Amino acid sequence: MGEEFKEFTLEEKKLFNLNLGKDYCRDCGLCLPCPRKLNITAILRFYDLYRMYDLKDWTKKLYRGLEVNADECDNCGICEPKCPHQIPIRKFLEEISLAF
Repeated sequence: MGEEFKEFTLEEKKLFNLNLGKDYCRDCGLCLPCPRKLNITAILRFYDLYRMYDLKDWTKKLYRGLEVNADECDNCGICEPKCPHQIPIRKFLEEISLAF
């Protein structure tokens, strides 16, 4: 079955052609551990779903299940230099605190 795959159809390419930009978390975990115990990758994943896919109610529910929320960030900045994609983690954590 899988051996028969040749290429995506034009319709499939359009469906999967997401322009996520450069500022989305790829969930590599290199920003961790956080001294404040924030699960940065989960928080950023929820934020990506919130802002890119308009899944606001669902992601807010998931976010509320975290032990430590973004508003616990003390802005130490330890995470940002570790991110290979230069995501503005502290800026996003601040935005998440306001949005959620």
